[in-house]
Amino acid sequence: MAMRLSLARHMLENTGKSIAMIAVESGFCDASHLSRMFRRRFSSTPQYFRASIRRSANGKSPG
Repeated sequence: MAMRLSLARHMLENTGKSIAMIAVESGFCDASHLSRMFRRRFSSTPQYFRASIRRSANGKSPG
């Protein structure tokens, strides 16, 4: 599970793929399952995590 979540996190940071595609490619049955597991591990949804990475890259503070 840790490896799958790590891969998903890497893909969120470094690709423009959809959450659903990332879920499938990292071994989750669907985006909902990825979101639940991601939130448990990282205390953030994949969507919010990706948005915060983009804000940081653009020099804007999260929130």
